[in-house]
Amino acid sequence: MAMNEVMERPVLHDDLAAGEDIPPLSRMAVLTLVLGVISLVAILTSVMLPICVITIGLGAATLWHTMRDPAVRGTGLAQAGLGLGVLSAAWSLSALHGEQKHLYEVAGQHAAEFLDVLASGQKYQALELMRKEPDRQITGTDLQQYYENADFEIKDFAEGFLSGDATKWVIEQGPDAQWEFVRGIQIKKIRSNAEITVEMRNKLAEPPRDRIWVTLQRNLNLLLADDDGPTALWHVAEISFPKDTP
Repeated sequence: MAMNEVMERPVLHDDLAAGEDIPPLSRMAVLTLVLGVISLVAILTSVMLPICVITIGLGAATLWHTMRDPAVRGTGLAQAGLGLGVLSAAWSLSALHGEQKHLYEVAGQHAAEFLDVLASGQKYQALELMRKEPDRQITGTDLQQYYENADFEIKDFAEGFLSGDATKWVIEQGPDAQWEFVRGIQIKKIRSNAEITVEMRNKLAEPPRDRIWVTLQRNLNLLLADDDGPTALWHVAEISFPKDTP
């Protein structure tokens, strides 16, 4: 090729045949990349996990389309968006699993403490553990007298709990009962608060009547926050027999 011909070639020459059009960029590929970037927020909060799922689905469909249709471009964008979606989803699911495991473990500890108190016959102290911490009585209060002379709502709650079959069964286990965490049942989240149900077992009891479900509520108190963040306040909401208990 002569030197003058090289000098005359356009700087951005793309070697396309004269008159050949550049394939249009797939809008779905662009959208996949945008969603992939947005899905990175899922690393910080599992609320964005559905975005990861949408990104993965859209990315796979777009990648399949662009690789088979030479009339459109965007394979690279689709691959990048799909990769970000998969990465964010994997990280978010791992973090969510870790958070759930931690909540179940802490709930199990609080459930064991509550069951120890109730099984030892300290019925009114157990009732206090079923109330939010700001509503509990100060140390030294005669709890039996308090609950027997409380207003109708509190008194009705106390009588209903103390007369329940699950409550009576726990008390029957006695102070020698050895409570252990078996498994987590469910976690219901309401904003930053959570309701956690765990299954507990008395190692000294004969199956199948050796287990009890304890539902606890965890509330984050921003007013009591420290360097580690808001303080978590726990209280027992309910105890019941497992659904498969005969």
